[in-house]
Amino acid sequence: MENNYYLEIYDRIFFGLWDVTTGTATNKRKTYVGAKLYGQFLLSELNRYEKVKREGKHAIERHGLVAPMGLMKAWAFNILEDCHFGRVAPPYELCQAIYHLMGCNHLTPKRGKPEAKEAYSKLIARYPKIGVREAARRLGVNPSTILRWQNNNRNKIMPDLETEEEKYREDYPRIRKLTNVDEFYPIRWHVLREKSLAQHEQDVP
Repeated sequence: MENNYYLEIYDRIFFGLWDVTTGTATNKRKTYVGAKLYGQFLLSELNRYEKVKREGKHAIERHGLVAPMGLMKAWAFNILEDCHFGRVAPPYELCQAIYHLMGCNHLTPKRGKPEAKEAYSKLIARYPKIGVREAARRLGVNPSTILRWQNNNRNKIMPDLETEEEKYREDYPRIRKLTNVDEFYPIRWHVLREKSLAQHEQDVP
């Protein structure tokens, strides 16, 4: 029962992001951009899943600490299906997410150049304003590899909050913050959402 409760909250969050990305895309460009955005969000959630698991917490899906893996797989398929019907190539970020959701992590060390990534961490610590091309030149990797590492480093976890009474209404924003979903909304939706929240506050007696 509790598992279904948190599943409903996470599904609502994932649906909300889909609704403003590939769900309402009207052309190939918008479909591609939306799928890329959603792929970045899925990667963020996968990184958060692994981090919470490394912290040694138990039953992390059942307690709502992370999005259920089955749900992430279902939404990855939905976005891939949108790419198919929109006749666009799935963006690399979505492919990465699907790669991990398929359980192919054992291939990562062969392709990820861990020693180069460690060197990049040291380089960026010494020269925080170094450009992508210059960093790629110094490390002997493609600029796209540097960009991928930067995107991975941007994924952060929001703090937990505990609440009671009106459980669903209070758990929803808490879990929404955990997923960091708002960072993946297009800018125009940030503006509309702020206006909507302001209007809602005015309407509440």
